[in-house]
Amino acid sequence: MMMQKTALSVPLLMLFAGGCATSQYRSEQLYEGDLPPGSVSIIHVEQCTNQGRVEGRLLIAAVDKQTTNRLPAFLHSAVDEVSVLPGKHLVTLTFRNEFDNSSADFWLVTSPGQSYVGRCEAYHHFWHFHFEDSLTRQPAGGASGSADEPPDVPDPGSGTGSHPSPN
Repeated sequence: MMMQKTALSVPLLMLFAGGCATSQYRSEQLYEGDLPPGSVSIIHVEQCTNQGRVEGRLLIAAVDKQTTNRLPAFLHSAVDEVSVLPGKHLVTLTFRNEFDNSSADFWLVTSPGQSYVGRCEAYHHFWHFHFEDSLTRQPAGGASGSADEPPDVPDPGSGTGSHPSPN
């Protein structure tokens, strides 16, 4: 009888320990089918550092209210990168460290073949989160509901998604 309990507890322990390892890089495709890399957009995040020390982890918890967390919440399985169709997206970022676990929503308008990075920087004991174009490092997107957020416009190509207004 003791052998059966031990055999069952080892796989459960391995599952739990594997899920708690938050340094594992995870990527997810948030559209159906196979598309050429130049026709989709990539959104990824970086670890949060302060004076060269890693002090937190930034993760993509959801895009357009579609969760990236496919496993139970205690496994901390949000992702570091998503590939999406070009257009306007609502991106929920989650910040985690030993003292905090918080989330915020951002809008981001992506272009085909482009990559965007979510960054976090420490300012006087507070974290500042923002998106940049990965190539140019120019600011991209903003806080959801901000005055500079473009309106949603249906994607004429597929009837789904959204794009910024041409105005």
